[in-house]
Amino acid sequence: MRANSITNRLAKLVEYKILKRKQSDTKSIRYRKYYYYIGEVGYEILRKYHPFPMGAYSPKDWKIPNAHNESCTNAIIEAHSANALREQPFNIRYERGSHHELIRERANLNGWVIPDYILQHENLLMCIEYDTGTEPVGRITEKSKIYAGKLELLKQKGYRLAIIYLKSSSNTGKSSIRRIQSMKAAHETIYKQIRDIPIYVVDEADLYTIVEKLCLGMYPYQYEQTLSIILKAELLERLNNKQAKALRSNSIGLSEMLLEKKDEFLFPENFIFRADQFFEHRGTVKTVVYCAGEIGSVHTYIHLRIANSIFAKANESLLMTEVSPIELLVTYEGIDNTQLIKEVLGIPPRLDIRLQTSLEVEFVFNLLFDRYGTANLENMFGDPIQRLKSISAFKMIWEEHK
Repeated sequence: MRANSITNRLAKLVEYKILKRKQSDTKSIRYRKYYYYIGEVGYEILRKYHPFPMGAYSPKDWKIPNAHNESCTNAIIEAHSANALREQPFNIRYERGSHHELIRERANLNGWVIPDYILQHENLLMCIEYDTGTEPVGRITEKSKIYAGKLELLKQKGYRLAIIYLKSSSNTGKSSIRRIQSMKAAHETIYKQIRDIPIYVVDEADLYTIVEKLCLGMYPYQYEQTLSIILKAELLERLNNKQAKALRSNSIGLSEMLLEKKDEFLFPENFIFRADQFFEHRGTVKTVVYCAGEIGSVHTYIHLRIANSIFAKANESLLMTEVSPIELLVTYEGIDNTQLIKEVLGIPPRLDIRLQTSLEVEFVFNLLFDRYGTANLENMFGDPIQRLKSISAFKMIWEEHK
């Protein structure tokens, strides 16, 4: 049926008062939407011929969604469509936050915020908070604190929790980047309260990237998974420097890179990293600190900002003679370069920070296994290669129940 035919039929139904029409409040003509709901005549017809309760089709119940709810719903629909295109789609429940059973029974969750949407996969609750840029950043951190305060109760009910802040795509360019930066940075002051909850701040177009990784068990990284990513990156960096610049390397600890010993206590307990000192016959050339990053992660941002600040202080010190200079190499697993260039860190460039995907590392890593074999790589690298093949606990559980 052609669009004109549908439009004409709807116009007739409106004329006969079977339907009523309202226009959305969007300012864009291109994306203007019309909402149709049951009119007085239509309501009388349904009441007469269908055995439904009297108030089931009350015209008073019909409302046009505001711009915030409409945009959030569109982002959820996009994520749902992306999931449907998977060879094996995840079984995800998509519900408005106010409709979820936990919220309906929130007498037991006094003071809990109501998210815009809740996406549930098995026992994982992904709370979606849509941000249009008008809400104060302080209110956003308050929401995160409230979620953190209810974490233990949710665990007792058998749930896991993740929070995803979606930034509206209507704002682009520098203002969009600054908004994401400020939302991530604001969480640093409450890091001790939120450290056990994975929190992500991404553009609405990247929602399914995070949802997919959470459902797969790739996010949040577990210890062995993080170590696997770091060890592979370290192996590749060592070989690159050895072949290209004939540099030798040696693993060093955190205390050897710090200007003051007290700085060691500023690092979060769950910041996992390794460090190599590269040197030649004349002395130390550079120090590389390896860590793993999650796209859009508030925790990754906080870890890198702290490391950037502390290591930069050591770099700038005139007293530092043994370790010079320090740089960060951050590896992101399971994404491509197109997604990586969207990553917004917003960290002052006091230190060289290199970002790379695990895809390029994996490619070289597999070639090395084919060429040298496990035994030779262990001799070259000095660590058990078995650890390089580890996966997260969540991912193992997922694999077992496929």
